[in-house]
Amino acid sequence: MSKNLPKDEIDLLDITIILWKKKITVIFFIVLSIIIAFILQSTQGASKTKVLTEVRSISVMDEAKYKIYNSIINTIKPYYVNDRFSELQTNTDKLSAKTFKIVDTNIKDLEINNIDKKFLLDLFVDRLNQKSNLINLVKEFKLLKQDDYSTKLEYENAIIKLASSIKILNTDRVAYEKETPVIIKYETLNIENWESFLKFIEKSTNLAIQKDLSSMFENYINYVEAIKQFEIEDIQTQLSVTEDESERISLEKKKNILIANKYIQRMKDIFDSSPISNKENFYAAKIIYDSTQYVDLGQSSVKKYYLVIIILGALSGIIVALTSNAIQNRK
Repeated sequence: MSKNLPKDEIDLLDITIILWKKKITVIFFIVLSIIIAFILQSTQGASKTKVLTEVRSISVMDEAKYKIYNSIINTIKPYYVNDRFSELQTNTDKLSAKTFKIVDTNIKDLEINNIDKKFLLDLFVDRLNQKSNLINLVKEFKLLKQDDYSTKLEYENAIIKLASSIKILNTDRVAYEKETPVIIKYETLNIENWESFLKFIEKSTNLAIQKDLSSMFENYINYVEAIKQFEIEDIQTQLSVTEDESERISLEKKKNILIANKYIQRMKDIFDSSPISNKENFYAAKIIYDSTQYVDLGQSSVKKYYLVIIILGALSGIIVALTSNAIQNRK
């Protein structure tokens, strides 16, 4: 029995039968769409990978070496704190009235005598957060090649953009107290090249910190030596003008104590035996490559991409199948 359907209604059963007969056409369009999508994706290159790498502070054993260093360096007193020196300075009212005021050369206000893992980690993270430092490292490592850019300005802008895309997470003080790890976050197309760059960052940053700490200590020693020399010169000046024999004897003893004092040499010896002096083995922090997390940013988007392509291919095949059937019926 034939069906008489209104002209504005569609018989789904008829459409299903038509599509079943024309299924080869629908399948053909689906496969063709997938092939075209695959070709287009291949021309676009690989998808980016998000890389999360931990920055870890020095070990407990290495921190113990700094505790010993801190303890010794804080125990040694500068020459002006020496008991014999103090007694000479207050030996007589006459002498103390004429003597100059000793300049404070105590190391207590410097940071090189209170080094711990948090201090070193702070130094490491601070350098990572300096965009100018990252830009220089990118250039030194040649993470981007200047030949790939038409102008120097374009190359410089690309480097600045790359350096800005490197994120250092969990750098606040609260994070340290909660033992939350500091993380370097970056999205890259070349994982191996990025890992090599991380090793370069670690080595360069630790060398720079070692150099800064050594320079800080050297500046302090130079300062103490200068103050010592000034004090000796001032004593020599007093000796040249004094006529009091007891004052002359006290000044001579004071000068001899200053000359014989070994504070500066002892400080140098302690520093030379500390972890800071060994630039080959010194490290303020380490980048833990083994714990790196990789997240393929293109994996989920690729699945959605192919799902949409399959749907569009199926719709195209259905439209072509129904259109060709309608044309055949009109003949």
